Amino acid sequence: GGSATEGGAPQEVRRQAGDCSTNNDADDIDTLPLPQRLFSALRLRSFSDEELRERFGEANRNASGQLELQEIIEVVREAHSGRLTGERLERHAERTSSETMGRFDTDKDARLSYDEFRSGIVKLAAQTDRRMWPYAASMLASGMSVGIVTPAMPMLVQDLDLSQAEYGYVVSAFGLSKLLANFPAGVAADVRGRRAAMVFGLIVVGCSSVVIGFASSLEHLIAARFLTGTGASFMMAGATLAVADISTPLNRARMLAPVMTAFSAGTVLGPALGGGLIGAVGL
Repeated sequence: GGSATEGGAPQEVRRQAGDCSTNNDADDIDTLPLPQRLFSALRLRSFSDEELRERFGEANRNASGQLELQEIIEVVREAHSGRLTGERLERHAERTSSETMGRFDTDKDARLSYDEFRSGIVKLAAQTDRRMWPYAASMLASGMSVGIVTPAMPMLVQDLDLSQAEYGYVVSAFGLSKLLANFPAGVAADVRGRRAAMVFGLIVVGCSSVVIGFASSLEHLIAARFLTGTGASFMMAGATLAVADISTPLNRARMLAPVMTAFSAGTVLGPALGGGLIGAVGL
């Protein structure tokens, strides 16, 4: 039912596989961790008991009540045949299935009961994915870039002889631009990819800091802060959607929390760093 994407795979399946981007920067499913490979093959979304029972029944084609290795291989092969072919598909299906059986088969009888299947799935789905940490680091850098110019703003306002009302316009420009850019940032992250949105956001935030340094009028300051808010929106949209893509309903809150905390930490560290630099080298 999903729209076609590269390699002939539906976009919905790519998202379930833990893809954090679209178009040319898509991850190869064969390189993904076991949870994403398996969840994609099983088409899991809610991880509810009802859904798990349904997927178990679909995979258990001989209706024995016990999943065998070959049945798991067939499920993975069929689900990923649009993205992998030939020997690579066979190796992928056998590797994914063998890892699944090894982790889930607690009684070591080479078969999976529903209880073993459900317990294994839930444990995998609850684990945090280490791929979130690069996104958290990017958000920390973005937050620092946003906050590093804060100590300089009162000095710039004084040098430009701006009124209190005009300073208010400068401060409000950041929030207004974030408000206006949130929707197009989300669309861009969907159309162009998560990484593309994040890279664009970081570049815009960095350029806006340079513009602030050379600002010579109220209009320049407002434009620079507007750019900062726009860049922050694109950065946050790309990072949060990327983490949502690689998470499950059972671990999404734990994976999003460090990313959001990193941005907040950056906005705290940024002013301290900026103030230290101003004190050391001047404005």
